[in-house]
Amino acid sequence: MKISIKSIVYTNDTNTDIRAKRILNTIGKSVITDTDIIQYFNRYKNRYKPSTLSRDKAALKKLFLFNYEIQNKSIIEFYKLDRLFKSIKIKSYINKLNPDTVFSEKEINKLINKLLYENEKELAILLMFGQSTGLRPSEIINIKLSDCIKKSIKAINKNKITTIKYYIINIYANKTKTSYQSIVSEDLYQIVNNYFKGKVYLLENPNTKTQFKRNQYYRRIAKIKKYANKNIYPYLLRHGYATNYQNKGKDIVTASQLMGHSTSTHTKYYVHNQLNIKKILEVNQYNSIHKIKGVKRNESK
Repeated sequence: MKISIKSIVYTNDTNTDIRAKRILNTIGKSVITDTDIIQYFNRYKNRYKPSTLSRDKAALKKLFLFNYEIQNKSIIEFYKLDRLFKSIKIKSYINKLNPDTVFSEKEINKLINKLLYENEKELAILLMFGQSTGLRPSEIINIKLSDCIKKSIKAINKNKITTIKYYIINIYANKTKTSYQSIVSEDLYQIVNNYFKGKVYLLENPNTKTQFKRNQYYRRIAKIKKYANKNIYPYLLRHGYATNYQNKGKDIVTASQLMGHSTSTHTKYYVHNQLNIKKILEVNQYNSIHKIKGVKRNESK
């Protein structure tokens, strides 16, 4: 494969073009070959995070595919390009759901209590919501109030019929271009809604009254590391969600559906049961929830 830098047409996708330009400028050649691309990823595999390298790889491939289509390249050339990018292996942060890496329910409860003690109510709520839903960061910040639908079901608890109230959240996954539904308890939804007081989105910046940006959400989750005894980042909460299902003997197929996976293979476990609202809420309900319930935002922050 040989691509001339002067002949490249950019995609008009800002994120893709910025990443691709950075890579091409770093390579610094007028004509890019297979070897140049492989050497770039080998050179920076220990410098950049795997998530950064994965996005770089996706952006560069998207740019080249875009140009191949414009140039009407043969199917053989498309195949060679695909084979090239498949040959570039990027190590994942978490190759398996490791209980020692992710946060257990007990650790989450302890951390929430510590955050509340330190008057970090916003961080406690974000932590609980991220671990309780297992949603991707981009999905959490894009939840609109209109996407949240209140529901209730009847359930038998100790020979008594009780009403369980919950919210179904309609999610559109940009990563997979699919729609699915997440479920949270009424208590947790009300905690988030009452604290952030969003007008359009469930999470809105308390100071600017605008939608949370991705980097703002990441920075807030990163602050939690100060109070934890191990590393924490948004996607670790997603892995913790799946792990807690597995550790509790719950239906991992249900977890797969609620996480927006196309198949249960993504959650590394196989169980064949029907979706059970009661079980979902049991897993999502943390003991610390009553300590946050009804809490108001600290306006001085």
